[in-house]
Amino acid sequence: MYTGPISNGMLLGMTHKGRSAVIRELSDDVRRKLAHIASLGAERETRKAAEHFDAGQRVWAGNRLDHAQSLSRLAAELTGDPDNVLIVEPIDSGSVAAGN
Repeated sequence: MYTGPISNGMLLGMTHKGRSAVIRELSDDVRRKLAHIASLGAERETRKAAEHFDAGQRVWAGNRLDHAQSLSRLAAELTGDPDNVLIVEPIDSGSVAAGN
């Protein structure tokens, strides 16, 4: 069981393989709490992306959406089997800005 300090930011900074290994070692309670925090973060990032998009700041909006997507995927990994989560590479936020 992993007993060191952990945060969603630390997990996002790891490779998928490393993240899966750490997640497997976390207690169910810690996994559930981190997943809840990640889902709240994804909601906030999505809301901020909409604000940036409405203000015409498409690059910033794309960056926020990329981060929201990462947090949503992390929540899925934390609540499921981390080895069986399909990892899809994030879309480059530049593609959102291309419509500028």
